[in-house]
Amino acid sequence: FGMLLWELVFEKIPYEKWNIMQIKEHVLAGNREKITWGKASPDVEKLQKGLAKIIVSAWKGDPAVRASLQNIFINLDHLVDEYCTPDKEFSYQLLPDKELDLDGSFSRAVSISDEGGLDLPDMDMDFNINEIPQIITLEEGIAAHKKNEHTKAYRCFSAHAELNNATAKYWKGYYLWEGIGVEKDRKQACELFKESADDEIADAQLRYAFSLVNNPPVKFDPDIFLKYITKAADNKNPTAQFNLGEIYLHGKLGKKDEKLGKKYLRLAALNNQPKAKEALQKLGIDVYTDI
Repeated sequence: FGMLLWELVFEKIPYEKWNIMQIKEHVLAGNREKITWGKASPDVEKLQKGLAKIIVSAWKGDPAVRASLQNIFINLDHLVDEYCTPDKEFSYQLLPDKELDLDGSFSRAVSISDEGGLDLPDMDMDFNINEIPQIITLEEGIAAHKKNEHTKAYRCFSAHAELNNATAKYWKGYYLWEGIGVEKDRKQACELFKESADDEIADAQLRYAFSLVNNPPVKFDPDIFLKYITKAADNKNPTAQFNLGEIYLHGKLGKKDEKLGKKYLRLAALNNQPKAKEALQKLGIDVYTDI
């Protein structure tokens, strides 16, 4: 289904002119089609980023992490709600076939490799490549965390965080927050959560919001708390959706809106959040019935 979305979005035939063996080897190696965009306005760029996330989540090779059809449809519906509104209608002139630079291929600069490559200049350097610290991949770091190899995992997260990887910043922040294999530093953890949150990592958005509560080094600001927990909820984090639903349903932080509260509880329940299912059951609401 992910490839079908890609085909519809880019109006291209996937792996065009490839034979079946080329496609098989490419896909089994964990590769897929490229997702690139042409120049666009900021609003369209946000829409493109949202579509890219959905496509990538839909074509994951591992069924355990691949998005379900239900989640894909929920995410697509969210994009429609956000961008297909009267104040954000995008009107485009109908152009002849092959004229729309959707993927940016018409304007992409010619690379050095396109012109025959570039020779490496002579260098008078004496170094041993074995002396260069080896950084394991972020995926290996997360696997180490799951095996309770915390020192190995933390070194990985720290190294990738230094390289400005948003997911690694989240994980490093988590280790510093909980004091897993390192001394607790909740102030630095809070800063890392925010940096990661601002790069649209939903778990970090939730953690950053929660890090503002009962955290003496950081002053609690209800508006910032609500901003980031809403970001996390809108990025499909079930825990954020449940907590935001509770906030609106019960008027916490002075934000009473029962309709909005039920909406977020329903979204959380659709994402299999048990407390949200229980809350809706107490309210006598069927999760699959429109509110």
